[in-house]
Amino acid sequence: MHGNRRRSHHAQGLRVSERTQDTLANLTILQHKKGYRFGIDAVLLATDLAEIVGPRVAELGAGQGAVSLAIATQFPNAEILAIERQDGLFELLEENVSTNQFAAQITCIQADIRALRDTRKDLAQTMDLVVFNPPFFAPGSGRLSPNQERREAHQTLHGGIPEFLEVSRWLLKPRGRIKAIAPPSKLAEFFGVCAVSDLGPESLRMVHARAHDDAYLAEVVLRRDFQGELVVMPALVVHENHEFSPEVQARLELQCQAQN
Repeated sequence: MHGNRRRSHHAQGLRVSERTQDTLANLTILQHKKGYRFGIDAVLLATDLAEIVGPRVAELGAGQGAVSLAIATQFPNAEILAIERQDGLFELLEENVSTNQFAAQITCIQADIRALRDTRKDLAQTMDLVVFNPPFFAPGSGRLSPNQERREAHQTLHGGIPEFLEVSRWLLKPRGRIKAIAPPSKLAEFFGVCAVSDLGPESLRMVHARAHDDAYLAEVVLRRDFQGELVVMPALVVHENHEFSPEVQARLELQCQAQN
């Protein structure tokens, strides 16, 4: 199923030679060679969801669809809404959903998430889980990519963590959950929003490239109307002995416990 689409001449004019065909477990993912490309952070976002996933899942900033497709693979009964703003990425999203034969399970919508409350009022309080890997660089900060697609995916030109959380909360049913992945330095923004809303931090897990390295990512789960205590999970180490750790390898293979 597909939402409204508006292709730019740029998106229509991209040549096949400017794309790569990559794999994630049994999925085939088309990506722009020099644009925004999924990485280990997308895999972490899309996995370890068995205890928090529900019948309806939304992904904000879906990119080329790697996360939504990975969730669909693990949870065939989940209905997934994949929302992406950029023309070129949305074109890839639709193509990847179709190529992997998930069109009946994943609905693609091209939209700026900040406009959803005005343009898609029907989506309010309809989701059990919202996932996102938000842009977190302020415009003009950090090392600027010369590629516009990659730059817009990483910078807060069209909304940052507070906006993503605000829209996620609007989409969620009561007691629904958010899972996000972000640098540890941005956790204060998550907790700041929780302090002034009905979102509560439910769990936190730090991600380390190697056991002796500082954490470089955090997996955070928030929940609407949550009054319990934050659970800090054992750290996740990505690499052990020059290979992916057993847990990360299993997550790359999209191995998942069955839903209860």
